[in-house]
Parts: sequence; C-alpha cells; structure tokens
Amino acid sequence: DLASASKDDDTVAWYPNDGAASFGEKRIISSSAKGAYSLVAHDIDGDVDLDLIVASNSDNTVALYRNNGAGTFARLAIFEHAIFVLSVAAFDFDGDGDVDVASASYYD
Repeated sequence: DLASASKDDDTVAWYPNDGAASFGEKRIISSSAKGAYSLVAHDIDGDVDLDLIVASNSDNTVALYRNNGAGTFARLAIFEHAIFVLSVAAFDFDGDGDVDVASASYYD
C-alpha cells in the first residue's frame, strides 16, 4: 500500500496494493488536513494495522489517523501548536516499549 500527504489540496490518501505490482484507486482518508506536508505509517496502537501520523503545516497540527482495520481512519490531534510543522517520525525513542512521536518545524 501507499499513503500520501498533499499540501496543495489538504488531502491524506491511501492507495491499496492490488497484489499485481500496481495500486488501486485513491481512497481519501481526509480532505481537511490543512497543508498536509508529510506523514509516517506506524502501528501506534499495537493492533497490527498501520496508523498514519500526519504533519499539517497550515494549521500547525500533528495528527494521528488511527486505522480501524476496515479501510477507514479516525483522526486524533496529537499536538496543535507545531508552528509550520514539516515532518514527523514514530519510534520508541526512550526505550520504554511504547511508540513515541517526534516532529520538526521550520521555526524550531
């Protein structure tokens, strides 16, 4: 599968892999991610489905789009004051067994 963030039309999308070296039609996850600049896929909640963490620089938000396993995602704002956020990362940075999220902003 392939996921994309588009700052030009505020869209986060998913393109399912069809298993034949190609991708299916674009499925819109969100069309209101203001300035969606980058994303990372990671299983944040431990349910084996990949979730998306999205950096949206027009509304200064880092948001989690939780995959419910049925092809839809639920949005949860993680941080709403990331001034001109450009990128996100997900990793167990502190070694405690939980996934942590980091972001980088233009002015940081």
